Amino acid sequence: MIAYIPYPRWIHPEIFSFLPIRWYGLMYLAAFLVTYLLFKYQLRERGLAPQKDLVLDMFFWTIVGLLVGARAFAVTIYDPTGYYLHHPLQIFLPFSIVDGRIRLTGISGMSYHGGLVGESRP
Repeated sequence: MIAYIPYPRWIHPEIFSFLPIRWYGLMYLAAFLVTYLLFKYQLRERGLAPQKDLVLDMFFWTIVGLLVGARAFAVTIYDPTGYYLHHPLQIFLPFSIVDGRIRLTGISGMSYHGGLVGESRP
C-alpha cells in the first residue's frame, strides 16, 4: 500500500494504563461541561433566569438519552456477530467475567447517529 500511514506505537487510547478510561470518554465529559457552561452563559446574556433544577434536569436527561441512544445503535447496527443478543447485560455493564474473575472492561462502542436520535426531543 502506497498511501498507508502506520499507527504510532506510542499512542494509546487509554489515558491511564491501570484504568479503562479512554480519551474519547474524556472528550464526552469535556463536551458536556462546555455545552452546559455556554448554555448558562447565553441564558445570562439574554436576561433569562430559569430555575436551576430545570436546566440541570434538561442536561441530565439529554445526556442520558444521548448515551443510551449511541450505545443502543452501536450494539444493534455495528455488531454482526449477535454477541449482545446472547449477552444483553454487556450492553450497559462495564464488567465482564474473564477466567472466572470479574474484570472492569469499560464500555466501548458508541454511534454518533444513535446519540443524535437518543437525545432528540419532539
